[in-house]
Amino acid sequence: MKLKLLYTVLLTASLAYAQDSVQNQKYRLHAAAGLFKSSYIYANEPGMFLQAGGGFKMNRNFWFNFDILHFESRGSSQSTILSPDIVNTTGWMFMPNFSKDFNISPRHQLTATVGFFYLREYSSRPEFFSVEDEQGNQGVVLYMSDQKNDDAGLFLSAGYKYRLNPNILIGLQLSGYVQLYLEPESFMIGPSIEFRL
Repeated sequence: MKLKLLYTVLLTASLAYAQDSVQNQKYRLHAAAGLFKSSYIYANEPGMFLQAGGGFKMNRNFWFNFDILHFESRGSSQSTILSPDIVNTTGWMFMPNFSKDFNISPRHQLTATVGFFYLREYSSRPEFFSVEDEQGNQGVVLYMSDQKNDDAGLFLSAGYKYRLNPNILIGLQLSGYVQLYLEPESFMIGPSIEFRL
């Protein structure tokens, strides 16, 4: 009986301490990685993304964060009669955003994020042009054409997190972004990890 009473007191004290520690957390570091898939024709094959960022708690409910995301993908389109274009695309996104946690239980929570992004995207694809030598023979020269594109828009994310201890959360994150022309552009899904202090 005394052991049960001691166990109950210790468990209650540790839960109260953990809950107080969680409520007093002001800073977070976040990382995620996984599958990148875009509807953009030059990056329409599955690729990979890597995201990292941090933030601070503005008030009781909302966090202000800044994230950087890098993705790599490939795409193809039959733009010439010679061969399909194989396009390599890489991009960097810079994303100020706001997030809010919805606690399901002391260890389980959902997080919703909305913010803005600036995108710097690079693509490289084969191009060709016709040449003619001094004898009048026709030929084709293939070369890699590099392009740079800048864009901005709205970033959205939702995630599930499991609290391993008061300071470490692991989970699964689903993200996407909408560029200024208001068409959904890409979707990302992958595991995440977070540290809070």
